[in-house]
Amino acid sequence: MKKTTLIIVLLGISLFMVFSADIKATTADGRSVILHDNGRWEYAKTGNGNFIGKWALPDNYFDIIIDAALSESGISTYDPNYAFYRAYFQAIMAEEIGTMNFSSLFMLTFNSDGSVNAVINGEENTGSYKVDPTSRLLTIIDYDTNQSLPFGIFDENYSKLSVLGQDWIYLVKQ
Repeated sequence: MKKTTLIIVLLGISLFMVFSADIKATTADGRSVILHDNGRWEYAKTGNGNFIGKWALPDNYFDIIIDAALSESGISTYDPNYAFYRAYFQAIMAEEIGTMNFSSLFMLTFNSDGSVNAVINGEENTGSYKVDPTSRLLTIIDYDTNQSLPFGIFDENYSKLSVLGQDWIYLVKQ
């Protein structure tokens, strides 16, 4: 009888531990949260290593630039002339830039050894980088000049890098 009681107690403790464990969940916008057994929740701490790899302008960056320019000009998507202005800007950009692949125009590769390779307009540079874990501020140090430049800020999930404090200039992990 004691053996059965011991098994029931151990089973009860195991079930309590399973059901009282924290649960990791992902929000609709991709951020990780931890749901605690007491009903409290918090954003999950994301390790800095999540940004190691290649980062580039998104494939639809052409449209992002046009939308930002129209918005800055005060032309919203509800404006009856929006489609005309959008097509006009697309034609101008296509004439100026051509069918350039934006992701190859501007690319950063963060290596686990702390070095970074940058390709900007076909020109390659190397340097090192630091990321402040609290602010997620990326600082790049140029090898030639040893100059430290604040470059951008990662979002909470390290899925987007806003460049020079501009929300519409950003890189995404490839």
